[in-house]
Formats: sequence, structure tokens, C-alpha cells
Amino acid sequence: MAKPLIGISGNFNAENGQTLLSMAYVKAVFEAGGCPVVLPPCGADQSMMADTLDRLDALLFSGGGDFIPDYLGEDALPQISSLCLERDAYEFPLIKLALARQMPILGICRGEQLLNLAMGGTIYQDLPSQKGTPLDAHSQSAPRDEVVHEVEVDRGSLLAQILGEEAFKVNSFHHQAVKQVAEGLKAVAFSADGVVEAVESDCFKPLLGVQWHPECLTYSQPVMRKLFSWLTDEASLYRKAREVQSESISCDFHCDSPMFFDGNYDILSGGTNVRGNMDFDAQGDEKLEVVVSRVDLQKMALAGQNGVVMAAYIRQLSCDQSCMDAAVEKARWLLNGIRSRVEQYPEVAALARTPQDIINLKKEGRIAVIQSIENGYALSKDINLVDEFADMGVVYVTLCHNGNNDICDSASCQSRPEHKGLSDYGRKVIRRMNERGVMVDVSHASQMTFYDVMACSQASIIASHSSVWNLCHHDRNLKDEQIRLLAENGGVMGICFYSGFLAEGREATIKDIVAHIKYVCDIVGVNHVGIGSDFDGGGGVRGCNDASELFCLTR
Repeated sequence: MAKPLIGISGNFNAENGQTLLSMAYVKAVFEAGGCPVVLPPCGADQSMMADTLDRLDALLFSGGGDFIPDYLGEDALPQISSLCLERDAYEFPLIKLALARQMPILGICRGEQLLNLAMGGTIYQDLPSQKGTPLDAHSQSAPRDEVVHEVEVDRGSLLAQILGEEAFKVNSFHHQAVKQVAEGLKAVAFSADGVVEAVESDCFKPLLGVQWHPECLTYSQPVMRKLFSWLTDEASLYRKAREVQSESISCDFHCDSPMFFDGNYDILSGGTNVRGNMDFDAQGDEKLEVVVSRVDLQKMALAGQNGVVMAAYIRQLSCDQSCMDAAVEKARWLLNGIRSRVEQYPEVAALARTPQDIINLKKEGRIAVIQSIENGYALSKDINLVDEFADMGVVYVTLCHNGNNDICDSASCQSRPEHKGLSDYGRKVIRRMNERGVMVDVSHASQMTFYDVMACSQASIIASHSSVWNLCHHDRNLKDEQIRLLAENGGVMGICFYSGFLAEGREATIKDIVAHIKYVCDIVGVNHVGIGSDFDGGGGVRGCNDASELFCLTR
């Protein structure tokens, strides 16, 4: 296998127009098994940066001068020096693009501070004047391969795992340092005077920044070589994950982004809505909270995602005719809204209905958007609505939501069933859906409904966004017997990313998603499990919180 390509940011001398980089960085990467690629600061052209990142497997942001205060949102202190406009103008957008792509990043000295700033943190412009730290404590006069002060590392951190040590000495050449740690990072190493000496991702991503210069210590302190080995290993994993995605079809079975149509949602770049328009139980100030969408075409493209099912979610209300008529109209409005938004960007996406549609769109470099209805309440009591919605391109209907309807009983009402599974009308709906090639979705359905559907349907069924009951005892999740029966009939379940369906009594993370996927693979095989993120409908956990982070699952 070819060595992974590691981009290393270079410094810049404006007086003579030279890009500069210590050979220590190059040697450290090369000796760790990577192929170093020096990146000169060459403007802020984002298309050029994207082309550059397409060819790289990881980034190393090197040390250098101070940051221009404009990038800090602060007035300059008199102590700052060695400013480089060209470098700041290049590195800030570059690292943000790399972060959006989930690329492995190692930041060294200035690079650690850059990582923190790019993710929303702050730095000290000058440690002596702002923190009271003596300058000589962090700006040594001794040679660069000598160590001068001790660092303590948090037990259990990625850094401690990489180095195998929790206390060691380092070199030090800085007067700026991390101040407020950015959201998404955590400080994991400190000097005796409390200066942050290392940060890493708190979302299980390959992000690491160290304040010292390990590239100068690979011979005097051989343990520091492990940092560069970690980077090259992560770069190889990143490359492999990208290759897997290029050879595969990746599709999210379920998201609720149409719930943002009441706001300013743009399918290309996302948007916002007010929580009260989406969460009908929200009260007081929470009802007015602005919520940011988690799915759009740009995020999907960053993750290498080929398709997404956008659900027209219909809230369960009473079963009187006026409410059901309103539900039908809402479904029509949402489905037409999906179509019109996709048609705005024909070069990026198109509607799809069949697997071959998705394959063809992938070959064209476009994303497939698939329509569904969440809650058969939208079918009212009129069986002909199945035909209408099928003609509109709906590929599946989730039979119910958080309440019983005229079709079936819901998992949220297990203790108070209305039909003891499917109703007579529900059986007619299943047969008509089978005839029209509309898949039956049993997510949200009660256990009795599940077994009735399995007995009634002549076609395979899906559970578009459900998780495993044995790993999280929630009525929404499927038990092993249900998972096996689903698979025996050629069905598929998409693991839901809602925290309460993944873990009990604690915050779920991306590791729980992986555990649920692996569990299903182990009992019925890989062909019967996918993902149904439920993004924009409550889904999202630390490490996989929007469509751009779906790549983290592949990695």
C-alpha cells in the first residue's frame, strides 16, 4: 500500500517570498511511514484548498509566529510579534475545511492553538502579561532537542494512550497558549503552572494538538515518535475509509429535515427553525429556541453520503375528519416541498425511488433524495391515498408515530392498544402498499403491530429508524426475535441515533451506534442493518451529530 500523504503547513517569509519549514517535521513524518507534503501559504481560494485536501490523508500544522489579532477578535497586545498575514489567511480556512471532512489533524505549538481557535476557542496573546507566567518558563534558550519542564497527562486520554506515559518532560518555545478550550475539544495535558499543553477531540475524532515541539525530540526523547506514528496510522485509516465509501453506496434511511420547511431551510446549505415549530411539547423559552438543521447536501457530500430518505413527518392528533384532512394536506405540502427544493439544485441532487436510481446518481456525482411519510395518519381513512402518495414518489410509509391511529397501535401505547396490532383498515393499507411497491415501515409500531405486519405483508418490510432492545430496553427498539424475523423475510433495520434508544441512564455516543450496528450484524448479518439517523427529528450523539459526521462511522 502507498504511504499516506501528510500535508505539513509551511511558514512564510514575506521579505524574500520564501516558504520555510524545519526539516525536523519532514523527517519525523517520513520516519513514521508517511509521505510529507509541504503546503505553502498560497491564498484563500477554497476550491484550490478543496482540491489539495482531496489528495491528502492527514494534516500537520506546524509551529511558527503569533496570530494576527483580527483573527482572535481582540486588540493587539504590544508583546505580539512575528506576524504573517499570508499564513493566517491560508491556514484558518484550510483547517476548517479539513475539520468538516473529518481529516486527521496534528497541531504542534502554533498548530495546537490554531486547532483550538478554528473550533471556537481562545488563546492568550501573551502568557507573561495575561496569565502571569514567567517568559523563560515557556521560551527556553537551551537547544531545541533538550527538555526543560514537565507535563502531566490525563489518565485515559488519547494522548496518554499514544505515548504510554502520564508524565514526561518537553521542550518549550512559545509565549501564546490555549486559554478557553473550544467545544469539541478537551484539555488533556498541563504544565505545573497550569498552561494547557495538549488538547484532543472529546468526540472520538483524530484531532490532537500539543504545545511543545515533538519533531525536535524524536532522537533525544524517542517516545515522541509515537505522535507521528499515530498520525500516519490515522491517515492510512482515513484513506481506507474514503476508498470504502467510493466503492459503496451509503444512504441514511430516515431524517426529518422537512420539519425545517417552516423556517429558512435550504436543502443545499441547511437552515434554522424555531423549536416550537418542531417540538410540540416545548414550553416557555425553550419553545423560542432557534435550532440548526443537521442535514443538507453540502454536509452529505463532505461525508461521502450518496442518499437520504427525507420523511414528511405528520404529528398524531385526533382521528376526527377535519384533523385527518389537515394531516393529508400537510403531507402533500411537505412532499411537494422536498421535490421543489431538490429541483433547485439539479447539478447536485435528484429525487430517487429505486436502488438503480441511487446507483446512477452516484455515477453522476449527484446525491439521491428519497421521499417517505412518517405516520400513516396521513392516509386518513382513504385507501386511495396510498396510490396518490406512491405516484408522488413515496418509497415507504411509517405506519404510526407516537400514538395509535386508524391503521395500527404504536409502541408508545403498548399498555393501551386500540386494535391489538393492525386494524382491518391497516391490513387493507398493507395490501395496497404491497401492490404499489411502497415499503412498510414498522419503526414506532407496537410489538403486536409488528407481528401482524409480518403475517400480512407479501413483501419485505423495514424498520427505518429503530435500535436494539437488548442493548437499550426501550419500547421503540426491536427484540432479537423481531430482528431475526425481519431478516428472514428479507427486511432491513436502520439503527436510530436518538440517544434514548441507544443507551440507558447516560449520554449515548458514536460508540453506541457502532455497538448496535455490530449487534445486528452478529445475529443476522450485514445485509440486514443500515442507518436511520433520525437527524433533525431528535437523532444525533457525540461523535455523530450531523450528516457531515456520518463519515466517522465508516472510519
